[in-house]
Amino acid sequence: MCNFVCDCRGCSDETQCGYHGASPPLGAPFTCDFEQDSCGWRDISTSGYRWFRDRAGAVPEDPGLHSDHTLGTDLGWYVAVVTHRGKEASTAALRSPVLHEAAPTCELRLWYHAASADVAELRLELTHGMETLTLWQSSGPWGPGWQELVVATGRIRGDFRVTFSAIRNATHRGAVALDDVAFWGCALPTPQARCPLGHHHCRNKACVEPHQLCDGDDNCGDSSDEDTPTCSHHMSTDFETGLGLWKLSEGWTRNHSAGGPEHPAWPRRDHSRNSAQGYFLVSMAEPVAPAVLSSPEFQASGPHNCSLIFYHYLHGSEASCLQLFLQTQSPSAPQVPILLRRRHGELGAAWVRDRVDIQSEHPFRVRPARAALGGQAGGPGSPSGSWGRELREQVGASRLSAGSSWVLLWAACVWRDQSQGGVAFQWPLLKGCGGVMGGGVRTYEVQGVGQRSQPGDNRGRWAPETLCSQIHLAGQTGPGGVVGLDDLILSDGCQPVLEVSHSPPGLWSPASWPGPSSLQPQRFCEPGHLSCGDLCVPPEQLCDFQQQCEGGEDEQECGTTDFEPPTAGGWEDASVGRLQWGRLLAQDSGDPGTSGAAAGHFLSLQRAWGQLTAEARVLTPPLGPSGPHCELHLAYHFQSHPQGFLALVVVEGSTRELVWQAPSSNSGSSSRSWKVDTVLLGARRRPFQLEFVGLVDLDGPGQQGAGVDNVIMKDCSTSVATKRDTEVSCNFERDTCGWHTGHLTDAHWHRMESRGPGYDHTTGEGYFVLLNPTDPPARGPGGHLLTQPQMPAASEECLSFWYHLHGPQIGTLRLVMRQDGKADTHLWSQSGTHGNCWHEAWATLHHQMDSGAQYQLLFQGLRDGYHGTMALDDVALRPGPCWAPKRCSFEDSACGFSTGGLWTRQTNTTGRATWGPSTDHTTETAQGHYMVVNTSPQTLPRGHIASLTSEEHRPLAQPSCLTFWYHLSLQNPGEGCQEEGPWGPPRPLCQGHLGAHQCRALSQHRSSTVADLSWLLGVAGTLQVHVEEAERRQVLSINDHGGLAWRLGSVDVQAQRAWRVVFEAVAAGVERSYMAVDDLLLQDGPCPRPASCDFETGLCGWSHLPWPDLGRYSWDWSSGATPSHYPQPPVDHTLGTDAGHFALFETSVLGPGGRAAWLHSQPLPATKASCLRFWYQMGFPEQFYKGELRVLLRSPRGQLAVWGAGGHRRHQWLEGQVEVASTEEFQVRPGCSGELRWGVLCESTQLLLPPNQIVFEATLGGQPALGPIALDDIEYLAGQRCQLLAPSQGDTAVATSVPAAVGGALLLLVLLGLLGLLGRLWLQKKGGCPSPGSTVAAAPGFDNILFNADQVTLPALVTDNP
Repeated sequence: MCNFVCDCRGCSDETQCGYHGASPPLGAPFTCDFEQDSCGWRDISTSGYRWFRDRAGAVPEDPGLHSDHTLGTDLGWYVAVVTHRGKEASTAALRSPVLHEAAPTCELRLWYHAASADVAELRLELTHGMETLTLWQSSGPWGPGWQELVVATGRIRGDFRVTFSAIRNATHRGAVALDDVAFWGCALPTPQARCPLGHHHCRNKACVEPHQLCDGDDNCGDSSDEDTPTCSHHMSTDFETGLGLWKLSEGWTRNHSAGGPEHPAWPRRDHSRNSAQGYFLVSMAEPVAPAVLSSPEFQASGPHNCSLIFYHYLHGSEASCLQLFLQTQSPSAPQVPILLRRRHGELGAAWVRDRVDIQSEHPFRVRPARAALGGQAGGPGSPSGSWGRELREQVGASRLSAGSSWVLLWAACVWRDQSQGGVAFQWPLLKGCGGVMGGGVRTYEVQGVGQRSQPGDNRGRWAPETLCSQIHLAGQTGPGGVVGLDDLILSDGCQPVLEVSHSPPGLWSPASWPGPSSLQPQRFCEPGHLSCGDLCVPPEQLCDFQQQCEGGEDEQECGTTDFEPPTAGGWEDASVGRLQWGRLLAQDSGDPGTSGAAAGHFLSLQRAWGQLTAEARVLTPPLGPSGPHCELHLAYHFQSHPQGFLALVVVEGSTRELVWQAPSSNSGSSSRSWKVDTVLLGARRRPFQLEFVGLVDLDGPGQQGAGVDNVIMKDCSTSVATKRDTEVSCNFERDTCGWHTGHLTDAHWHRMESRGPGYDHTTGEGYFVLLNPTDPPARGPGGHLLTQPQMPAASEECLSFWYHLHGPQIGTLRLVMRQDGKADTHLWSQSGTHGNCWHEAWATLHHQMDSGAQYQLLFQGLRDGYHGTMALDDVALRPGPCWAPKRCSFEDSACGFSTGGLWTRQTNTTGRATWGPSTDHTTETAQGHYMVVNTSPQTLPRGHIASLTSEEHRPLAQPSCLTFWYHLSLQNPGEGCQEEGPWGPPRPLCQGHLGAHQCRALSQHRSSTVADLSWLLGVAGTLQVHVEEAERRQVLSINDHGGLAWRLGSVDVQAQRAWRVVFEAVAAGVERSYMAVDDLLLQDGPCPRPASCDFETGLCGWSHLPWPDLGRYSWDWSSGATPSHYPQPPVDHTLGTDAGHFALFETSVLGPGGRAAWLHSQPLPATKASCLRFWYQMGFPEQFYKGELRVLLRSPRGQLAVWGAGGHRRHQWLEGQVEVASTEEFQVRPGCSGELRWGVLCESTQLLLPPNQIVFEATLGGQPALGPIALDDIEYLAGQRCQLLAPSQGDTAVATSVPAAVGGALLLLVLLGLLGLLGRLWLQKKGGCPSPGSTVAAAPGFDNILFNADQVTLPALVTDNP
């Protein structure tokens, strides 16, 4: 149980062990994605700050998440802690189930989401036995989005638990999320009856590979691989009691985790015991000379190998370096240090295994040295690591001989000290050849200094004066870095010689170490700077694609390479597992496919000794910034089974973006073929690194392998410009003109050809740019499409474009203007679906011509929706201002309206707006914007006018309809509106629908009549609408009372010349009053009747705003002739052709993340009886009849389902109708006598509540099914009763005003009515005001009963005590 091994069918024994699923494939991790449950992880918090399983948007105070990590949508689940309002420090702890035994290779990988302002600290701990180890701890800062954490657990014996904790304090909100927690490589080998040839059979019958014997790790699970007769002859030094035979110099210290300093990179446990109490060697100091650890002198090994296994730790800095040298003691040859191993950079907080095999005919000694780099990590002149790997063979042996069987290559290795101005000194360097991949032997012969390799000899030589891997030999560890060593194991082939009385001269003997005076340059450069000629190039200008040095030294070793030089173009291996990247001769690869035209060196995947992550990684030094035209060209070969891959990743801080992946290849082919490809890297900030990641099974069937060659970075300078960079106007037919994709996120715009459901606007068959927010592997917040910096042509310019927003849950498209040194200017935005068609939009750009400042334009596709697509086409830029926009939501600007100094664009985000609605109409949230004017007497005296005037609209070719939403008379809702006094504890008044001022006034006028409070509930003034063409004419006047809801206004407009619309607020002298306007829309055709629509020009005031608690899905708008990603009716009902339009919803998107989608009408007035008629179509397959269409009536007191149709329907339009009634909305209930009694909400305050609405609800009756629900020709006949529908062919089963199911609801209403009457009689006897919910309408109407499935819910007003 819980040992990472599936012993039962279906892996049931591992269920709730941090894993949920079927038996994983061999080598796959045990992962919990939290989609079904918490997999045994549980919250152990002791305060209200707690972990729970959550989904994006399920609670208002989630950690700013729009999606999980597993699915990348809002349908996915994770575990999270949300904002905690307490002032005390709190810890939320999430603990794994009890797990049993972990292998030495075990890694824990998880994804977390946190912002620096949200949490004080994150911590990952492992508890086994009596000890709790801190595996990882961080106080940030953390980047945006999901971040990956990889931690090696090491060998764990017995039971253990893992705990992830989030710690908050009074200054942090504490919101954190966790997803995709996976245990990799944690299972111990299972017992086997027989082991493969050459493997070791453990005492517990498990099998381990031969290289795992005597390596310091318990690979068997019972330590029998470390307790063999062979291991007893090894010399192991674990530093628990001392240094053994090893000698150290200044710079190394023996220490343990429990006694170490408070350093973020300090090892938190040793390797030998996997405990904070275990000892190791560590170096953090900055000595003058490198920290050196010397072995004893060994005898010549003869025919046997002397093997050294060691575990090293490099963490906290990209600049730290650990090198392993071999030094011979031959009497006939100079004492030559030979570099056998070199690790450089950041390897993570883990102990990584390595091994060297040495064969020597002379006595020798081994010296691991901690060296440090003072320059830019991996930059020009810095060590690349590839030349060091020329001297090593990870699988075979390094042999030192004096025979004549070796090709003699001569090289002088120049060691540059950048901090001392580039003065060079020399060490003899040895080069071998004839290496064979996968177990070959390399031999090396020492020669003198100064002899050069023969011309024409290209077998892996070094040219003289080659820059070698150490720079700045002052021995400074990289900033913030730590280097560690543990468990040095020498095989029985290593025979120490008798100790001599004197210290043999060596590489770091005082006689050979250059003193500071000998390194003093003639010209001084600061540490980390590169000296070239008379220049000192700072680190931030290295590899920035801008040449500073005359010889280009600052841009060498920056990624571009053919891998012939040993420096390998600056690429540095950072692998910690069984694979590594290394230079390889094509003829040494053993594959004829890599010879011939590809002769020479290339970067190849090779075997390695590491025990951790399987994939191999190789990185460039830090690069950038890059320009938008930056490309990487490469040649590659790749053959692997499906689990293998070859990919290119861009690393920017803590984020990793996959930019290229080699297509899968059949490994059964007899040879590997080279292919070429080009990868657009685009504009990126500095610093970023490129990383090749590869995984193949070199021991698997076929000739699996991967290689990279001829890497060229082209046009990467930010100064590279082309003629098309100034082309803002673009129809995308030829290319993307001056627009390019931004790479700050991993979602990208793509130029697409019209095909299938995607079509362009220009011709219907051309090209456009598309953003699909679910296009894998997109995980970021959105995609950017932007221009190069532009010079303005005029003080005002007009940018016009066509956009396409389509899908049941699409996000936001925004246009932004960006200038250096200024905040981004939001010019335009639209959210949610706009139907399956192209729309034109434009925005005016305002420039200050005398400043000479350039600007950039940026289209942001924000990923806050996951079903649908965004598209752009036909972008045009011209001098001069634009016409007034057809659509204005005020979300990004005032749309060019002149405010007269009195109207204000406002949002109520803080909840403290002095006046105005609590939410806007566009988003129905406090974050939305609208235009508002304060009509209080102090601001606008009675009879005075405040004007809001639009820019000029272009002349109209046909009559059009201008719609807008308005809001009158209510101030911001007061959350603190409570009854106080001798009547008991405070409680909400008016259900939170009164403003703070109104609450205070109401508390002072408890016995006032409604007439006395007319200033509170009455008219704010008159809103007049004028059309100004040659002259001004009034087209609408509104002076009804206000309310909590936004209301729809509409006017028919005809104008043959340019015209403006003017809103005039005429004040009535009412205190604390206002008028607000939002969501203007100009559409072709006359205005429809309220709540009626044929959908030919749009939704006619029907709102499809997604509701968060229903899943954020929207009804859409389309026609049969328009290509679509979703199934839809072939013809509409109005025209009966494919050119006609309809509203529709695709139910297949519904499921666990969303229950329904609403299409709701504008607010409707009270009516005794009105008829709603409509046509609908449900296109489900015969075997799937899960969709359902319902009609709901919503009132301030709840909602009532009055009609429904579900199940399979033929693909034809069917008619439905329902009769509705509401007689109470604005009436004073009898018995209140015009009074507002304290503590009782009478019907006279009903005008403060949202008015009545009709809702069409698309929902599921079961599992999701692929099929649309469509609506057409909705007709609301106010004041008319429904007539019995005449049966027609195909719809006889539907012709009813209210389904039989509603009959039961009516019966329940009658019973409740009787109860209400009894209650009224009782209240009359008591002399009180009747309950608001005691009357039942004769027809199904807007009432206070909410029918939801099989339950009846009474609103709070009915059940509240008076």
